[in-house]
Amino acid sequence: MTHTSAELRLRALATLSADNHIAELRAAAAFPVIGTRTVACPQASARLECVEEVKSTPNPLFRRVEVRVYRDAGREHMLAELIGILPRR
Repeated sequence: MTHTSAELRLRALATLSADNHIAELRAAAAFPVIGTRTVACPQASARLECVEEVKSTPNPLFRRVEVRVYRDAGREHMLAELIGILPRR
């Protein structure tokens, strides 16, 4: 039961990290280049890694951003995934 509780807490923190990452891109009015990049996205005491994958959309004025969150650099176990759409400003 303790392990399950810790896993749920970690997944909640990972979801917050993914949401924060997309919110930062929106706040900066970013229109990122297509591709993949990895950034550290710690939350509370959890050391997390966000993998941001930017894709084109049928409308060239928008980009699809997929953020996947992993524990550290292992990328063995995805904790959260969030998808956002960013407009060109």
